[in-house]
Amino acid sequence: MAAEKKRYELNNKTLEELVRLVSRETGLTITYEAKVKLTQRFEIYNLQPMDEQELYERFLSILQLYDYAAIKNGSLVKIVRARAARSQPNPVYSQ
Repeated sequence: MAAEKKRYELNNKTLEELVRLVSRETGLTITYEAKVKLTQRFEIYNLQPMDEQELYERFLSILQLYDYAAIKNGSLVKIVRARAARSQPNPVYSQ
């Protein structure tokens, strides 16, 4: 059975709003270090419907564009500045 595709409004969202959306839709627990700017707004235009995996991949792309990285360990994802991720012992996922 194919995953359900939905249209997500991603334009002009803050990182905090984006984290909440991705967490809700994927079931992942997403945390972030104190240095991450949650009020930063993103200008991302997307007209295509996406399933949960595509949404998560788009999320990783957005993070990378703004110099963030995601460190994933099971269902926990930690957002850090990309340069800080290089020193982390866990696998880093950025597109």
